[in-house]
Amino acid sequence: MSNIKFKAALCALSSMVVLAYCSAANAEISPEIEARLARLESLLAAQDEQISEQAVQLMQQRRLLNQRRDQAKASDFEQTVPMSPFLLDRTRGLGEPTDGSNPPTHPVGEAPPAAEVRVSVPAAPVEASVLTPRHGFSLEPSVDYTYSGSNILVFRGVEIVPGVQLGVIEASDTVRSAESVALTARYGLTRRVEVEARLPYIWRADRIGVVQQRDAQVRREISLADQDIGDVEFAARYQLNRVQPNRPVFIAAIRAKTNTGSSPFTVTRDSFGVATHLATGSGYWTYEPNLTMIYPSDPAVFFLTGGLMLGQTTNINRTIDGIFIRKVVPGGSLSMSMGYGFAVNQRFSYSVAYRHSYLMPTEIKIGDTKTRSKSVQVGIVSVGVSYRLSDRLTLSPSFEFGTTPDASDTHISFRLPMTF
Repeated sequence: MSNIKFKAALCALSSMVVLAYCSAANAEISPEIEARLARLESLLAAQDEQISEQAVQLMQQRRLLNQRRDQAKASDFEQTVPMSPFLLDRTRGLGEPTDGSNPPTHPVGEAPPAAEVRVSVPAAPVEASVLTPRHGFSLEPSVDYTYSGSNILVFRGVEIVPGVQLGVIEASDTVRSAESVALTARYGLTRRVEVEARLPYIWRADRIGVVQQRDAQVRREISLADQDIGDVEFAARYQLNRVQPNRPVFIAAIRAKTNTGSSPFTVTRDSFGVATHLATGSGYWTYEPNLTMIYPSDPAVFFLTGGLMLGQTTNINRTIDGIFIRKVVPGGSLSMSMGYGFAVNQRFSYSVAYRHSYLMPTEIKIGDTKTRSKSVQVGIVSVGVSYRLSDRLTLSPSFEFGTTPDASDTHISFRLPMTF
């Protein structure tokens, strides 16, 4: 810019010198000098025009630069003021320049407003997963497969000496499998409250083979298959406290399971009292309050869940195999699960957990008498994997393996959460 001004001034000075010389000499200006003066005047006019255009461009660039600088300052302010507790904890003790080169972004002595921080639990079970954001909606189709098998050998009689037995030997081989598809919808009412509804459809297949040895061998095999809607579930979850550095987050939840599925107390039976259909529901309402503790420790998240399931007393008032059943008082259950989720990178994570449940005896009132079933211990080890296909779509398979005789052998699930 300074070079252009210098050249323009030099041209103007040259023209003035030529004119002064001609006037002083009182001589006639030749056509050659007039042409040269005309060229100099034309060049000077062009340079003046160019200088004006460049001055306008310079003003526009300065205006744009000032706007970008203001935007950058505003962005820095927005990122600094609502700093999360985790980032705030990391920046403590680092200090700030005192020479005025980096002025504070908020008044001295006043803490920046705390932002609502959300804990992300990668590939964790549903009860330990992150809540849906406020006014957020997610839809989760899922496919489940459960398999369990047992072999039981029963001797009913008297053993006189080893190898000599009087009575009946019965061996049974039972294989049970169930497949289900379900659609789960979740909605965030507020930043701390989430509601959920789940609609399942179930296919069941049982095969029971029995061999009895007495005077002669008797072999019998029963195969049943059925399908129907399962028990619809509703749930609500509430985050009790805010996320703070080095402190756990607590989430309380309540889940209710209806009796929309076919009941085991109403399925048809043959003359021997053997069911001819399979139930796809429990036959009664259940309520399950639980409390989950989540402790983030980047890049891992630890979780611990304890819950109590209560069954609603159900009046049966039906005769089954010649026995009149008045009502059933389902036994409750206590459960505890713990594990951790680990994020390998921004897309892939996995989790490992163990869940143990104690099922209390169920009381059945038959006529004027009461019978109680035995208590059951169920232990399950689960491994979950999560891969984010996109910002709104995640694939989450999980695998469960029973560790106690009363637990299912294998349970495989594939979930596909979609956020909107």
